[in-house]
Amino acid sequence: MEMWKSIGPDELRVYDEWSQKGLPFIPLASALKLYELFLNGYSVNEIYRINGGKIELGAIVDARIRFKWDERKEKQLEGLYSNIDQKIIKAKNEALVYLTDSLAAAHKLMGDKVKLFLQEGDISLIQGMDLDKFKTYKELLQMLQTLTANNGKNVPQREVLIGGEVMHTHRVEKMNGADATNMLKELEDKVIE
Repeated sequence: MEMWKSIGPDELRVYDEWSQKGLPFIPLASALKLYELFLNGYSVNEIYRINGGKIELGAIVDARIRFKWDERKEKQLEGLYSNIDQKIIKAKNEALVYLTDSLAAAHKLMGDKVKLFLQEGDISLIQGMDLDKFKTYKELLQMLQTLTANNGKNVPQREVLIGGEVMHTHRVEKMNGADATNMLKELEDKVIE
């Protein structure tokens, strides 16, 4: 049986000794409370210690076996991991909607005043503007750029892997004096530009 592989020899020994005593099982409601600790990574020995020895160690091992804690934990973790991508995408999309709505609100609140100031040049139109709003606006923009992987350009950052081979060939050609002089002159002109 697969579950026996995850139970160590010491736990099996304690379980055998406990079962031979004919002691009562842990009720389901109590076993579920202990399972919460097991689900959070605590061993049966740690669960025994946490409960101050009030529950027999053999009874805790029995609950682990009888209520299939290992199988349940594995299924629960598989469920969490299989849904994590959708949860991340959903949370990211909700954050993007919130950020874009917040930026739209900021534009509506401050945009018309700034436009009127640009048109009229009347400083009183923007004197009451709170500079903390600009700080908040900047933070909203930075969060939006982070969520969209936008580094300030219109193109999202992408990792591009390029492979290939470079071959260098060197050859020596003889040149007459006039050609060499012309080539040096061309190079000199390019350096000056």
